[in-house]
Amino acid sequence: MKRNDHARFLRRGLFLALAVLLGCPSTPEPALSVGVLLPRTGQLADSGGHGESAAIMAAERINLAGGLAGQPLSLMVKDTRSDAKFGKGAARSLVDSSLLGVLGPEEEDVAETLALLARDKQLVQISGGVTSPRFTTLDDGGYFFRTCPSSLVTATALSQRMYQDGMRRVSFLYVPNDFGSAFVASAAVAFQSAGGALVAQGTAAPVSVQPDEHDFRELLSPLLGLEPDALMLATDPVTGARLVRDWGLLGGRGRLYFAPTLMTEVFVREVPAGSIEGMVGVSALSGSSADAFAQAYADWSGELPAQAAYFYYDAMALLGLAIEKAHREAGALPTGAQIRAALPSVSGPPGEPVRWNELERGLDLVRAGEEIDYQGASGEVNLDERGDVALERVDFWTVRGRSIVRETR
Repeated sequence: MKRNDHARFLRRGLFLALAVLLGCPSTPEPALSVGVLLPRTGQLADSGGHGESAAIMAAERINLAGGLAGQPLSLMVKDTRSDAKFGKGAARSLVDSSLLGVLGPEEEDVAETLALLARDKQLVQISGGVTSPRFTTLDDGGYFFRTCPSSLVTATALSQRMYQDGMRRVSFLYVPNDFGSAFVASAAVAFQSAGGALVAQGTAAPVSVQPDEHDFRELLSPLLGLEPDALMLATDPVTGARLVRDWGLLGGRGRLYFAPTLMTEVFVREVPAGSIEGMVGVSALSGSSADAFAQAYADWSGELPAQAAYFYYDAMALLGLAIEKAHREAGALPTGAQIRAALPSVSGPPGEPVRWNELERGLDLVRAGEEIDYQGASGEVNLDERGDVALERVDFWTVRGRSIVRETR
């Protein structure tokens, strides 16, 4: 077992013990359950592992503040294995359990299956990783929410940034998975609308890459002769690092731009030293809380957070606050419809601002009947009527040495 996997295993055990201890010492109360559907294994395991850890971190804080509806909170975790077929089976298993909500998943196909099942069960679902614009209009009955911004927002911002930086001819490379396909589709439209041109052999279109390849020089060689001003990568961290390595081996020049999926320690660690110094990526995070959360998460977990950690911490925090608000208003354990109605009201104004690290105060305010405005680890998480984050700004990041540094512009 890897060190980080071992640490996550221990945290899950400690969390379950805490949930029991926070009940009655002699006769523990039954815990209220929230489902967590994330990839703990497979290609997306790094993202899923951080998401799960952050959900546990938030749930621990909720339990230390007295739990929800007078009972301790427990998490029922299922692994999608980064596989659509297996993940859909896990989704069906979760919704057949007695849950107050579900966090996840990361995979678009699994998310759609879960959204339709959750709609029929009247079960709130909050994803911190599904970014496809089509989920904005999904027929989910109003039960699907997400704490991460739509890829339309981040892709458009990155394309505009490239054009503002003087890039006019750019090669877009992507892994043809849920995120990559949606991201490059939005980015290509925005870049071409600004006056830029896509550079590829043959038809001017984004270039797909397979994540199981270990050498991309044959794919990249034709691009080298076309001399693009920049490459834009929308891949997983390992594939992105291999592309950067092979582009350098071929003598490739020009700028490099990165999708939010590459804002990870894994990517920065795997690329050749100095190869991405000063290059620019777009972040799905916004606001001033990211650095403070990163330190708190590192102190708690022993590792710096991937972006999924910010979004799933916020997802668990928001769901907990909504459950407590719905419980107070109903005077009983709330229904899914009541939790759904409470969720947008705790996520944004008007109300008393409550920071991500003030969950105890936030729950106390909700129990007292006060309105609150949750301020997330990922930034503002004001949920609109479609379940999307009404994001007002997009930030960028760069690399200094082996460190990811948020840009100040």
